[in-house]
Amino acid sequence: MAKRWLLVGLLATVLGTTAVAQKVTIQFWYSIGGSIGDTVQELVKRFNASQGKVEVKAQYAGGYDDAINKLLASIRTKNPPHVVQVYDIG
Repeated sequence: MAKRWLLVGLLATVLGTTAVAQKVTIQFWYSIGGSIGDTVQELVKRFNASQGKVEVKAQYAGGYDDAINKLLASIRTKNPPHVVQVYDIG
């Protein structure tokens, strides 16, 4: 189920930027480690290989609390990622 929501979120972001003629790069931070994190990387790899208009760059951002702190710091420096996966209060 989480995989579906990940793909839905990425597709929604992509659809909002399809008017751009050049390749779009999306920064995606996620907080799922272990084998599920490996699955996230594999899904991103497959997505990137399936087309040439959008490239998703997935990066493990640490655990949920670490990812939220990292996100807040990136917002302060005006360089946040396009998509972040954290828990509900994030």
